[in-house]
Amino acid sequence: MQAIFAILAWSFQVLTAGFFPPKDHAGNPFLSSWRTKSQGKSFNCTALLTEVRGDWEMYKNTFNLSGWSGTDNICYRCYASKETSRDCTSSAVWRSQRKTTMDHFADCITEGRQISALFSAPGLQIDCFVIDWLHACDLGVAQDFLANLIYFLLDRFPGASKDKRLSSVFRSMQSFYRRCSVDNRLDTLTMGMLRKTDKKTNKVSAPKLRASAGETRSLIPWSLEIAEALLDKSNTFENTIFQATLQLNACYSLLSRDLWNPQELAIAGQRFLLLYVSLSDSDPEGMFWRFKPKHHLFQELCEFDECCPSQNWTYRDEDMSGTVAAISRRRGGEPCLPFGVCLCFFPLLHSTWFDAT
Repeated sequence: MQAIFAILAWSFQVLTAGFFPPKDHAGNPFLSSWRTKSQGKSFNCTALLTEVRGDWEMYKNTFNLSGWSGTDNICYRCYASKETSRDCTSSAVWRSQRKTTMDHFADCITEGRQISALFSAPGLQIDCFVIDWLHACDLGVAQDFLANLIYFLLDRFPGASKDKRLSSVFRSMQSFYRRCSVDNRLDTLTMGMLRKTDKKTNKVSAPKLRASAGETRSLIPWSLEIAEALLDKSNTFENTIFQATLQLNACYSLLSRDLWNPQELAIAGQRFLLLYVSLSDSDPEGMFWRFKPKHHLFQELCEFDECCPSQNWTYRDEDMSGTVAAISRRRGGEPCLPFGVCLCFFPLLHSTWFDAT
């Protein structure tokens, strides 16, 4: 990957200059007559690499950005630790400990991590690595919240056993799907989809809904329906759950480009996390409403990103991949590039060709 990124970085160096280069990425003179004749001629355009997107695991493993398992630092945008990240207030220490690109380079040198060759691309900064809503929220924060909410309300659904009550929950979802014409639907709902049990130790994990991102997103409005119907607002703890449900729904309602408001998302996201931390503090053993590093990443996304999350989430790349697959057919043997290499160019194709048309 470093070899590929070195070539990509060289390509963007050339694109930023806007002229055909005299040498290739390795510094060797071009031998072809076409390249020789083109040297120094203008492209009549320039380009910059302004955005990299992916999930946190890819950022950590491929670009060596800070990961969630660090002891002192769990974020690649600031110096929050697992402890300080729980402070979601406006006076949190990590807010004044923002990480610059040079800080990232220094950390890599100190910790023995390789600096990605892609940083040789002109203008590429640590802020260009955007946080993806699909991975941070749909597959993270939202799944944790939904599973905890379902598990908390499970005994209030009809049924003589847990499995039968869970069937009642699923019927409630199906009713919601029909009323709201939802496309992304769960095909089933089992206890294993809410809490996993380790077969060796028989230990049960903290609640987290096992579903696709689209299936999770479609259940956010449903969560507000059951919260309104089954939670006791006069009870402080249950009202906290209800208010958190309201704020999470408010965050999702702002994903539309027409409704996008950065100030409102920052407020709703912070309120949700403050309520969630309160719920988490109520369980000293940390088995329910568990606060995770992704909650901090969600706060970074809601408060510090400057564009609507739906404009740079990986759903768009998946749509582009599907479009390319639908209109393409391979002929004449194996492809000349590994599929993973081709995927590197999908975001670029999408942002130039797709948006322009």
